[in-house]
Amino acid sequence: MILLSPGQPTPLQNELARALGASIGNVESRSFPDGELYIKIADDLKGQDVLVVQNTRTDRDFISLLMLLEAARAFEPAKLDLLVPYFGYSRQHMRYNIGEPISSKVIVDALAPYVDSMFCVDIHDEETLEYSSKPFFNINITESIFNHYKEKDISYVVSPDDGGYERAKRVAKLLGALPIRLDKKRESDSTVKVVMNDIVDIYGKNVLLLDDVISTGGTILQALEVLKRRKVSSIYVCAIHGVFANNSEESISFSCRGLSVTNTINTKYSDIDISDEIVKKIREMVK
Repeated sequence: MILLSPGQPTPLQNELARALGASIGNVESRSFPDGELYIKIADDLKGQDVLVVQNTRTDRDFISLLMLLEAARAFEPAKLDLLVPYFGYSRQHMRYNIGEPISSKVIVDALAPYVDSMFCVDIHDEETLEYSSKPFFNINITESIFNHYKEKDISYVVSPDDGGYERAKRVAKLLGALPIRLDKKRESDSTVKVVMNDIVDIYGKNVLLLDDVISTGGTILQALEVLKRRKVSSIYVCAIHGVFANNSEESISFSCRGLSVTNTINTKYSDIDISDEIVKKIREMVK
């Protein structure tokens, strides 16, 4: 198997190659003076099993991924699969208002023609999977988070909103902890307040605050304040994807016992390697 990605391999891509026993292909990636991208695959992929790994976090990520897939398909590989660890644009998975695009569908429709199957990690909403004309699988990360926190004596796993409660329950079960769900109360078009409605005695307990994505960090910071008012002992913050817009990680790390995210996106807090869990679940899904 050959693993391909535009640009220099990330730590996750290197670990995936190790776990798969794959080689990392040689890809030349650069920009022309006018800003347009240039991609060239230096390896012969004909008859090979190929796994392309790339996020769609930025517009540039998306364009470089499309170009790489088109170039890879032209070699006529035996199999061409795609892993998108962080599937950007997935929050707009439906048409909320007239005149808006279904952004995640646009991304899927562009990628699917080039691949045999696609995988992503903890996508914001699984409705996006249904837009694909090719097999599209979502990988939920739980074991890697459990392994990272199993020595922390966690009593409660807290989801900052309803959408992440199932994830909190899965991780809590592994940790022998209890799940809690906070609620978001919309106060205006632009203001959301996080509250705790459940009557739970968390005084003096160690708590894991778990989310799928930390972007601006507003929800997490509010959730931290809610939990602190309940006089917990320690709060650990974890997310699958650390986008950390506007350097939000600094405020969050200052306000908790420890901040950790997985290595879907490479940051200074990406100390949870999920490569083995990804490989294990891909093999289970494609049996």
